[in-house]
Amino acid sequence: MDENMKRQKEIEDWLPITSARNAKWWYSAFHNVTAMVGAGVLGLPYAMSQLGWGPGVAILVLSWVITLYTLWQMVEMHEMVPGKRFDRYHELGQHAFGDKLGLWIVVPQQIVVEVGVDIVYMVTGGKSLKKFHDLICKQRQCKNDDIKTTYFIMIFASVHFVLSHLPNFNAIAGVSLAAAVMSLSYSTIAWTSSLHKGVQPEVSYALIGQSNAAKVLDFFNALGTVAFAYAGHNVVLEIQATIPSTPEKPSKKPMWKGVIVAYIVVAICYFPVSLLGYWVFGNVVSDDILISLEKPVWLIALANLFVVIHVIGSYQANPSVASYANKYIEHWDDISILLGPDRAVGDGGEHHEEGATMMDDEACDGSSSSIDTTSMSSKKKRKSDSLADAVTQVVDTLKSYVEARLKATPTLGGKEVFDEVSKVVGILRPQVLRAVNMFVEMPVKFQVLKDLPSDQKLDWILLCLDERSRSF
Repeated sequence: MDENMKRQKEIEDWLPITSARNAKWWYSAFHNVTAMVGAGVLGLPYAMSQLGWGPGVAILVLSWVITLYTLWQMVEMHEMVPGKRFDRYHELGQHAFGDKLGLWIVVPQQIVVEVGVDIVYMVTGGKSLKKFHDLICKQRQCKNDDIKTTYFIMIFASVHFVLSHLPNFNAIAGVSLAAAVMSLSYSTIAWTSSLHKGVQPEVSYALIGQSNAAKVLDFFNALGTVAFAYAGHNVVLEIQATIPSTPEKPSKKPMWKGVIVAYIVVAICYFPVSLLGYWVFGNVVSDDILISLEKPVWLIALANLFVVIHVIGSYQANPSVASYANKYIEHWDDISILLGPDRAVGDGGEHHEEGATMMDDEACDGSSSSIDTTSMSSKKKRKSDSLADAVTQVVDTLKSYVEARLKATPTLGGKEVFDEVSKVVGILRPQVLRAVNMFVEMPVKFQVLKDLPSDQKLDWILLCLDERSRSF
């Protein structure tokens, strides 16, 4: 049993979540803010428009109270068994439901949630980055103003190639703190800009849905929006796992202190954005309050940049990322200790001891020792080489794709554009010069012009010129 515990300790020290248990209570505060306050707060005014004043305020307050209570339960359960810490959800599930059933109940749901959250973070980060780019380019008249959202998602993802090399959960404390500050910042921008804009003319607070069926569907949709905004419990156990604990000073005390501070920040972010956003725009508010605000452009662009920075921190704080960041998986044989029989309650330890003894016997088997060791090393090397080859192949494929797209992008000359525009019937000479200047910078719109019938080309040019003049 001692050998089993030793191996278990080695794995705990190896995994990023539990490799450093020296966090302070304020780590709990900004980790929880980062985990909970996300881009979902920007959709709360729209949820209010689907619920109305009474139900909307009630659901916001109830959600705040209920999630705070359930978070307190998680903090208390982290060390409810003397001498044992439940650092991960599956361990808590195994303690409650048993070895196999606990895993089957918890792990599939956790994987679905974590993968879904990761996808949302990637898309949200990419879209916010694109929104920031588009707003800035509109002001500065960029030439390449039609970059697809896919590329911005890839840019967002590339940041995590660097951050994923941080050794453990505490190492991303700075990133998490920056993300928490950003969440407070863009929430403040949202509600202060709404307040400055003032109540819009002919504002209406009637429900969006016209029929009873539409109102019911909107109600459930709004519940989902609010639930997503308050979704931050998926990382609670992992946060508390980084805090030191002794019988005299259990980890739940500093953890709960940080949670209280975090929930005060949550209230400061959520309630002003929800209530003021709905008060100003009524039932015509967009599902992203920043889209409804529009101006001042520089402030809305800054808010979108804050969203990007915050989502970067949230993605890193997500347990599916943090659990194995910067770790070469060389302990597959030992991982069963974490997920094995009664890992949470200690029963079945003799099975682990037997397995550990068998592995030790294999590793120390006299004449075959060097052969086995060489064989295992070569296998690991082959796995490592295969992984490196796969990564290299993906990078080369991506590089080839980008280069092909760049080569496929038409390079327009002024003469080609001038000849095409001059042939349009009814166009004036000043319009020709303005159109040439515009289409040289926007080859995609020029291609549309070439594909249109002759009787529609003048309308297309005038439409593009009008959009360009209004963007200034």
